[in-house]
Amino acid sequence: MSSSGPSPGNGGAAATGAGTKGGISGGSGSTSGGAASAPDKAVAFSFTSNLLAGADTADGFAALFRALYMALDEHRISYLQGTLNVVVDAAVADEFAPLIAELGLTATIRDI
Repeated sequence: MSSSGPSPGNGGAAATGAGTKGGISGGSGSTSGGAASAPDKAVAFSFTSNLLAGADTADGFAALFRALYMALDEHRISYLQGTLNVVVDAAVADEFAPLIAELGLTATIRDI
């Protein structure tokens, strides 16, 4: 039996901090053979990291965000919730601002 689609309440796990809530799965519903796909899973994590301290840490986060990007691009994320705080060069913040606004989101960008 196929479901009517994922909803924010599926999974029962709450996202905290800068985490996400939503599954990264191969899809939902039935396959051509009639077997239902695996249920969505909630993924939540928080972190604080100095990315200038070591290349390995920066590379690890790059790999994580690349995987997140791929899942988003392939429509394999059914629900997204989170807060992301980053310290960036002023020019990078200027690049982010219009992209954030295009999503209908409000960003807080301030000098530190």
